[in-house]
Amino acid sequence: MDIPRFERAKINTRLGFADPGDAFQQFVYDAVQRDFPGLIRFKTSGKDGVIDQCQTGVTRAVFECKYLGADEWGEVEARWREVAETLERNLSPSSGPPKGQAQYGPWFRTDIPIRTFAFCVNAEPPSPDRADKLDATI
Repeated sequence: MDIPRFERAKINTRLGFADPGDAFQQFVYDAVQRDFPGLIRFKTSGKDGVIDQCQTGVTRAVFECKYLGADEWGEVEARWREVAETLERNLSPSSGPPKGQAQYGPWFRTDIPIRTFAFCVNAEPPSPDRADKLDATI
């Protein structure tokens, strides 16, 4: 299978995308929305609390999309470490998000908990073992 490449030169700007990251996030949305009814896609820039897309309903699924300029698995692992550190720092207090970090509030909701988290990247793993190791880490 040939993984779609989200390169600026290949983006059809008439569809409203000028940025490869925006096109990748829309691709993820299109790929999973049927399986996650009520999925909402948010802007790719800004403070989002590690939530690029979120399903509403009785339980919730969260998708974090990371566009990488190259198909480099080491970069995928480095980006996950950044995301994990951000989550650790902002989700550690059991009382709720740190002051001034309201974008992490959805992670603390108990009435509609986040049950599924997907870290979506536009890079192909070099081997099943490396993919499994990252999956286990997440």
